[in-house]
Amino acid sequence: MEHPDAQTLPWRSPLVPWAALAARLRVELPCPVEDTPGSGVNAAPRKLADAPNAACLSDRFRARVPKFAPSADERRKIAVLTDSLRRAACTRSNAWSMIELLVAMGILALLLGLLVPVLQRARFQARSSTCLNHLRQWGLGLHLYAADHLDFLPPEGDPSPDPGELRHGWYVQVPETLGLRPPYHARPWRTNASAPLDRSLWICPGSTNRSNGLNLFHYCVNEHVDGSGSQDRRRTVGSILEPARLVWMFDNGRRAAVAQQNNVHTNAHRGGAQFLFVDGHARRFANREYWDFARGRGRTDHADLAWRNP
Repeated sequence: MEHPDAQTLPWRSPLVPWAALAARLRVELPCPVEDTPGSGVNAAPRKLADAPNAACLSDRFRARVPKFAPSADERRKIAVLTDSLRRAACTRSNAWSMIELLVAMGILALLLGLLVPVLQRARFQARSSTCLNHLRQWGLGLHLYAADHLDFLPPEGDPSPDPGELRHGWYVQVPETLGLRPPYHARPWRTNASAPLDRSLWICPGSTNRSNGLNLFHYCVNEHVDGSGSQDRRRTVGSILEPARLVWMFDNGRRAAVAQQNNVHTNAHRGGAQFLFVDGHARRFANREYWDFARGRGRTDHADLAWRNP
C-alpha cells in the first residue's frame, strides 16, 4: 500500500523542503547542515564541530540514545568486580618483588657500612673531649690550690688510701678547692663495682676500670713530682723547671691514687691515653709513645713526657 504522501516525497518532488516533510511524517530529523564546497558523496566526512549548529545535532543524538539500566543482580556483580579490581591494584602496588627487596637490603647494608665507622669515631671523639675537659678541670684545681697555699702543690696522699686515710691527699684537697660534692669517700662506686658511674670529674668515659672493693681512681697523680706517702715532700709550682713537660696526672690503667709511668692506661682513648701537665694543659699520646710493649712497662724517654723534675 502506497504511503498517502508518496507523491510528495523528496525523491518524487525534490522541491519539498525538509522541514515540511518532517512536519507531515511527525518525526524529528537532525538539524539541517548547509552544503559547503567540497561536500558530496566523495567528500571527506565532516566533524560534528564543523557544522554551524553542532549543538542541536549533539542534543538530539543524546535524546535518541537509550539509557542503560542494569538490574539489581547486575549491579551486585559489577560492585563485586570493581571491589576485586581495586583490591588487586592495592595489593600489586604495596607488594615488593624479590629483586626490589634484595636491592633495598643491599642499599641499607652499604649505608650501614658507611655510617657505623663514622658514628664510632664520633663517639670516641666525644669521650676523648670529655676526658680532656676533666683533666683541665683538675689542672685548674691544682693552680687554684697553689694560689691559696703560697704556691705549694697539693699533697699527693697515699697510693691506696684506707678508709681512715681519706682525709689528706690530692683527692681531698683539690675537690674541696673546686667545690665538688659529695666528696670522694662518699661516692658509691668507690667500693661497689656494680654501682653505676656518674659523670663527675672523677670518671673517665673511656675507662672500663671498676672498684676493687677499696678504691677506684680513673685518674692518677705522678708520684715523682714531690713524692708520695711518707716520702711526700711539698714543692712549689715555681720550683718546677719544665712545667709544660712534667706530667702531673694521667689516665689510670689500674686503681692507685698516686703512681708512676707503669700505671698509665694503654687503651683508654683509641689506643692511647691523655695526660695533664703541671702548667695546666692536657694532651693525648698514642700508647707506643709512652709504653714499651716488649717489656710491659712505661717509657721515660719521650721528649714531651717528663716524669721527674730535673
